[in-house]
Amino acid sequence: MLPPVDPDLFIENPNFKVLYQDLIRDKLNTDGSTKNSKLQKAQEENKKYLHANQSRITTNIILQDVLQTTARTSELPAELREVIDIVCSLLQEHISPEDIDLLEGDIEYFIKHIDSVGKAVSNYLAATALLLTRIAHPEEVSTEKLKSLLSALPETVVDLRKQAESLTSEIGTSRIGLTDLATEVLSAHRELLEAGIRIIEQETHGSVARGTKAKAEHLSSVAEGMVCKLSILARSQPADPELDAAMKAYHLHIRKLVADLQEREQLAEDALRQYGKVKGIKDVVAKYERLQREMATVKGDIERLESNSSR
Repeated sequence: MLPPVDPDLFIENPNFKVLYQDLIRDKLNTDGSTKNSKLQKAQEENKKYLHANQSRITTNIILQDVLQTTARTSELPAELREVIDIVCSLLQEHISPEDIDLLEGDIEYFIKHIDSVGKAVSNYLAATALLLTRIAHPEEVSTEKLKSLLSALPETVVDLRKQAESLTSEIGTSRIGLTDLATEVLSAHRELLEAGIRIIEQETHGSVARGTKAKAEHLSSVAEGMVCKLSILARSQPADPELDAAMKAYHLHIRKLVADLQEREQLAEDALRQYGKVKGIKDVVAKYERLQREMATVKGDIERLESNSSR
């Protein structure tokens, strides 16, 4: 299968479109192989021969597996099951040709009971076929109905295989269509991004941005003009005498307050420095309190003596 091609490429190159369609229609098969009638006939014969050999080998493998399964799960006698294991080993070439002569008795015993073995194998294959029929027809519930469909199981398998191949081809076609659609979506996305970039450029560097910048510069110039005009008006207008006198009085009042505050600050700093020069101020306070207590004691003694003398 050829890879998908962008539809825009077909529009730009019509000759390539013709070549591409010719390759798909006349030169190549759906699997990508070259169409050649003579070669394909030989290939078909080889395929038939290969299919026949594969069928024969597959049949032998299935029979061997069924024999081994029957030997383990069937209700055949134990001796017969052992013989079946030996025969399976012989069929799988696990026994050397030199030992085949030693197994003639087992082989004859197997052939003698071939009907019992065949019945067990047939029952197992019938159960397996019924299970496959149930898988092929999941909507059927009745066992009797499924048994009636056993004979049509090969045709059902062929139909299912054809459906699978058809669906595979449809998936490939859908994949090509999906690829084309994805290409269109990506192209539309690219156009959208290009349009967005153009809009951003116009807003950032285009007429809108230039107009906004010019308007801002104009407003800035107008504001500067207003400031200059107000400055000229303030200098050209005569001063009010009352307002001037009030401002001077207020200025003197503020200067006086500042001087008073500075003086108070200086006095406070001097007091702090004086306190800082006194050493052992806590001891002085303690001595003063002790003297006060002694004076109170002496005063009490004097009052007591005076009261005694008056008596």
